[in-house]
Amino acid sequence: MDWRAILFSVFIDNLSRRVSRGALWEAFSEYGRVVDVFISFYGGGHGVKETIFAFVRYKHKSELTKAIKPAIIE
Repeated sequence: MDWRAILFSVFIDNLSRRVSRGALWEAFSEYGRVVDVFISFYGGGHGVKETIFAFVRYKHKSELTKAIKPAIIE
């Protein structure tokens, strides 16, 4: 089994091209122990808009819940 399959992921979209793995790791560590950060730089081309998104992964569901709770309230 892939170790990522047992983690809980937060999806973040519409990020700046200047975002770094370290910045996301630090920002989301406030809510729990981050175990992985993946950033995708999907460069558009031929009229397709560039999209930068990321997944921040936690080991426990409770940490995921803490991370997304501020977004649900707003």
